[in-house]
Amino acid sequence: MVQEEEVLAQLDRILSSPVFANAARSKEFLKYCVNCGLHGEPSHLKETTIAVEVFLREASYDPKSDPIVRVHARRVREKLGLYYRTAGRLDPIAIELPKGSYVPQFLRLSEGERNLTTKTAETPVAVAELEPPELPVNPISELPADSSRKAWAPSFFAPVLLILLLSLVAFAVWRLRERGSGTTALRSLEPISYLPPDVRDAAWSPDGKTVAFVQVDAVDHVPFIVILNPSFPQSPQRLTHGGQAEYRPVWSPDNRQIAFIRMLDDVHFAIVRHDLSSGSELVSRPFVSYFPMSVDHPTLDWSPDGHSLLTAEQVSPGTPMRLVLINLQDGTRRYLTSPPIGSSGDIEAKFSPDGGSVAFRRGGLGDLYVVGITGERNGNAVRLTFDNRGVRGIAFADGGRSILFGTDHSANETYSIYKIPVSGGTAVALTPDGFAAVNPVSVREDVFTFRHVETETQMVEMVRDATTETPFLPSANVDESAAYSPVGNTVAFLSTRSGAEELWLQHRGSKAPERLTQLNGQGFLFEPHWSPDGKSITFSFRRNGATNVMIYDIPAGRLRSITDTTSRDFNPVFSYDSRYVFFSSNGDGASRIWRMDVEGKQPPEPLFTEAVSNFAPSSDGQWLYYLDNRHPLTLFRRNLLDGTTQDIYHTDARPALINSLVVTAEGIYLAVTHLSEPQIQIERIDPVSFQTKTAWLISGYTDSPILGTQSFDVSSDGSRLLTTRVLRHSSAYFLAEESKK
Repeated sequence: MVQEEEVLAQLDRILSSPVFANAARSKEFLKYCVNCGLHGEPSHLKETTIAVEVFLREASYDPKSDPIVRVHARRVREKLGLYYRTAGRLDPIAIELPKGSYVPQFLRLSEGERNLTTKTAETPVAVAELEPPELPVNPISELPADSSRKAWAPSFFAPVLLILLLSLVAFAVWRLRERGSGTTALRSLEPISYLPPDVRDAAWSPDGKTVAFVQVDAVDHVPFIVILNPSFPQSPQRLTHGGQAEYRPVWSPDNRQIAFIRMLDDVHFAIVRHDLSSGSELVSRPFVSYFPMSVDHPTLDWSPDGHSLLTAEQVSPGTPMRLVLINLQDGTRRYLTSPPIGSSGDIEAKFSPDGGSVAFRRGGLGDLYVVGITGERNGNAVRLTFDNRGVRGIAFADGGRSILFGTDHSANETYSIYKIPVSGGTAVALTPDGFAAVNPVSVREDVFTFRHVETETQMVEMVRDATTETPFLPSANVDESAAYSPVGNTVAFLSTRSGAEELWLQHRGSKAPERLTQLNGQGFLFEPHWSPDGKSITFSFRRNGATNVMIYDIPAGRLRSITDTTSRDFNPVFSYDSRYVFFSSNGDGASRIWRMDVEGKQPPEPLFTEAVSNFAPSSDGQWLYYLDNRHPLTLFRRNLLDGTTQDIYHTDARPALINSLVVTAEGIYLAVTHLSEPQIQIERIDPVSFQTKTAWLISGYTDSPILGTQSFDVSSDGSRLLTTRVLRHSSAYFLAEESKK
């Protein structure tokens, strides 16, 4: 029999451990369950009671529409399992929360028991029998001296490393065992403690002695390149000291140079080769990319023979990105790929270990392809994936026989690292489902690293000219893409509160939101827009590589598709009289604006010959406002009656959000930001005088390729704004070792 004082002492050990650090709700949840269990109050351990007592829900709480208790119960079970596999593996008492119940169990463990498998785990997870292999390390002083490069170690660096080490214990020592012959699993999974938190683009040198990565300056918010010896993590060295944003460091095969991307403005970048011995730089002629570089920074890789660099370029708006080989001997450039007109193009790429081929991502979300080094002019690229579930990060493995890549095959829209043979076949998951993982880097045989990202978001509302914001619908789920109804006090939004992302409604003043769709993770939803009468909502839905326009009829409770394309029909909005839907489509090549009747009975008709994707109609039906993303960013409006066009606003800033343009009867609103600035300006443009005023400032904005769907909307009277606030965006790198069964 476990005594109460023993349980309380064990609870204190658990709650004070790093596993439960920064997890206030999980702490309160576990504490409540344990106290009720100790005092024999099982009636208090029902879902509705916990929702009211712990999560402060109303007495009318409905668990069918708000699964917050079940979500946190799962998190607590995962944290307990992790605690007993790491910090608590020698503890004498086990506290368990059995699956399907909120009544805790208290067990006394035999002395010395280390590999506890909790009853809540569906698959046994144990500590690896062997310590995970360490990357080879040597003092960074072995690199040639560079008098121009000073050691960069701010006074806060050591505490940051300590915080990182403590917080990452929450994810440490993960061992996976998957059933089935031939299945690939992980033997070990460890946080890389010598890397600071929230770095990106980590690249290990060919000799394994040094790592380069991107860090953001805490003062001016400009990303820069850092190099670090893992043996001396307290002594990072900043590679450059300019004021321009830098990304994607890659090493020369001889360890003597680092190449990286330097942003020149919102659409131009250069490739810089930095000599580690002399500190000198060779800077390329500018490249061009109109693709949103806040979402995907231009790719960069160095060929194994050291003779070429690989990047991607988009020479004009609306054309696909193309991979480019740069000859380092004479500077000549050669296009490697020829993506189909209408696609986003080829965005991310890596050389094979022998330099004979290139693996790359084709498309905005993207599929995985491989092409020979002579390019598509001499042979078609081979497609390896066909589901268009996304590619985020590419690395060759197994001596070039396999490819690691980040992709999303889960119902909860979380990326994981998968492996697929270069010759084609079935991709196999390597990292745990639900544990966000992107950007794999192959370190050596069966060992790779990846970036783990955690993002917590919340819809917030701001009143005009106010500096504060109010949570609109507090939730532990991902809520985004909010849209005000033109009539009444209702908001449409996308949410994962039922598992996969669905379309929901929240009536202002009601206690719980209403779920509209039942798509159950079959695809991706984008940006809902209301009809002027408030009876219908249109949005884009991407499934099996095609994006089509959907309309949800609220009174009838009916969802239907009005387009049937294999291309991309995006950003649908209703006309002023609700008879038509405008949308952008790349069906004939570049993204252009089309119009279709809401019944879908007539074929769509083109309205624009220009490449346009970000647009919104006026409420009186006279104008169609649209953005030209070329530098400088320009806002136009076209008269739908006589076809005349006006240039009404331009700025040297760039679009900040996925929609960036909102038009109401009261004003035109544009969301913009400047390169590396941590805030978004919501500019109001008067539709008559064209005078401009900053209506709102959204602070704390951070580019996040994983999130990618941050948007905004303004109420019809212009008094309120809704947007998605990123409450927490953190990342850390992990080292993983494969285990072949």
